[in-house]
Amino acid sequence: MVCTGGLGVAVSSYRSQDYVNTWKDIIMPGVSDSSLVKGTWKPMGKRKHLIFFRGKLHSKDTDPQGHEVKRPLELRQALARDLGKKTRGEILVTDAVTNSASYAEEMRDSVFCLCPRGGTPWTRRVFDALLTGCIPVVISDDIEFPFEDFLPYDKFTIKLSEEQVVKRQDYVESTLREIPQASLEQKLEQIREVREVFLYDKGHALNGILWQLHRKKRRFTHSSTNFWT
Repeated sequence: MVCTGGLGVAVSSYRSQDYVNTWKDIIMPGVSDSSLVKGTWKPMGKRKHLIFFRGKLHSKDTDPQGHEVKRPLELRQALARDLGKKTRGEILVTDAVTNSASYAEEMRDSVFCLCPRGGTPWTRRVFDALLTGCIPVVISDDIEFPFEDFLPYDKFTIKLSEEQVVKRQDYVESTLREIPQASLEQKLEQIREVREVFLYDKGHALNGILWQLHRKKRRFTHSSTNFWT
């Protein structure tokens, strides 16, 4: 996090922690590869996968003796438990490593891209999914999104409860399958309209950051700790 003159800029935020105060601080988009938007946009009916996730199921830590320790990520473990065994053409949930080009193509070829929290609530997968045209399914209760002041995230993402994912084995798949196709088409259309807002090389993300900084500074100037006559 970077702080300047009382304003903070963070690439991630955690609603239940106090090191970022969104009353005065702003959240930046994650930096994704801008080439992700250059692939072919596939109609929903021609996408190979309904549900997609490829990522680590464990975090790496160091014990007091300095030894590397692998710790299971509970939420991701639950996804692997519920959907990993169903991995087939329609559902792909795996921790196998692949190259970045194949990973991007898998996202483009999927309707839903699961974006579970890892060691922290923030995940760059949300931005990768948006740029490739895949509907992000955010599974991170405390996540703070960038540009929430002017972007209606409920119109182009889905957010599911961490607790329900862990408790109910059918929760993710059954919930996603119940969403009407018309609603999904609307979300995909919204993604096409907003995804370039998260790109830095075209200046859109920077413009959003500057707009928010200006807005926050104005609010900060007239805060409850400032007085004048």
